[in-house]
Amino acid sequence: MESKTWNSIISKLPNPHFLQTYEWGQVKAKYGWSPLYAVWTADADFLTFKETDHWSLDADHCIAAALIMKKTIP
Repeated sequence: MESKTWNSIISKLPNPHFLQTYEWGQVKAKYGWSPLYAVWTADADFLTFKETDHWSLDADHCIAAALIMKKTIP
């Protein structure tokens, strides 16, 4: 997921929060967390993307999104 695409999706949702931005995921990644980007579309699709996935979405077609942070505990 590219930062520009993700931030565009987040910014078009009601009440966007900085803790959902691509940059926040990058900060957490420096401390062992893995970002997962989840999107729900107007067509009732649920899509998830890893940071390395290259996918293009129409931000106007998304109705909800979440930055999910995953950390493996030893």
